[in-house]
Amino acid sequence: VTLWEVPEVTTLDVTQRFYGQWLSKGLNRASALRRAQLELLQASREGVLEYAVGQGADSQVIRATRHPWWWAAMVLSGDPGDLPIYELSPKSEEPR
Repeated sequence: VTLWEVPEVTTLDVTQRFYGQWLSKGLNRASALRRAQLELLQASREGVLEYAVGQGADSQVIRATRHPWWWAAMVLSGDPGDLPIYELSPKSEEPR
């Protein structure tokens, strides 16, 4: 969920970083989002966040800055902890 409207490319970037932290590194969702936002903040400090938006004559480059408007809009909704993992029983096909 975002608290304010941000460019889609920024939302995509934070989301990809979030899933990378959550699924690859095994962090809970709150920690994964925090790390994703910190990665985005660090990249903006280094001046490497430029997003190409549009096509052809309408294309433009958006350069993200350290301002929280770019990286702080996304928040978690619901339980921020770990998701339970259910295994299906071969006989009953119900979660154990």
